[in-house]
Amino acid sequence: MEVPIYEITTDSQLHAVSLVEEPAIDEGFLAFEKSEQQFSVFSYQQIVSGPALIPDRKILRYDKDRNPYYVYFTRESIHMIVKNFMMHRPKFNVGHNSDNLLDNSTILESWFCGENDKSQSWGYNLPPGTWFISLYVADTQFFNDKILSGEISGFSVEGRFEQFLGYEGQPARTDDKLKQIAELLKNV
Repeated sequence: MEVPIYEITTDSQLHAVSLVEEPAIDEGFLAFEKSEQQFSVFSYQQIVSGPALIPDRKILRYDKDRNPYYVYFTRESIHMIVKNFMMHRPKFNVGHNSDNLLDNSTILESWFCGENDKSQSWGYNLPPGTWFISLYVADTQFFNDKILSGEISGFSVEGRFEQFLGYEGQPARTDDKLKQIAELLKNV
């Protein structure tokens, strides 16, 4: 069975960045104290740095019937989604739980990596257009217990990305949507 692949569109909305154990992008943070980890941790400043979105990286997902499909973000869609996210008050949580917000945490840096930038000096070899963030984590206990312990290893994004999906998470092909619209227009 061929697994469908869907592009996330530029009109998608990013609502939050979550700190998670296993990021879907398969890239974590880089710890400066421990080079074998992939999570940038400035422990005395409570800052973590790493990739949040990687262009053209296929991310495995499952619909409500546990059928697999992949999604990906283009470089252009990442730029638009991040721009819109940053124009609003960004939110950060733990484990995709909107009730577990990281209060007073804030993005200190946000950049799209290029051919030569500091992410390469940290050991990353990711495509141009990858969105990196540096986040100040205000909760000292959380930072010490979860991040420095390695339990939390990376960023994951949350948002409304259903532009590529049908109802209830069912993958829908663009040509199917166009046929539905054409049928509706016939009756107008």
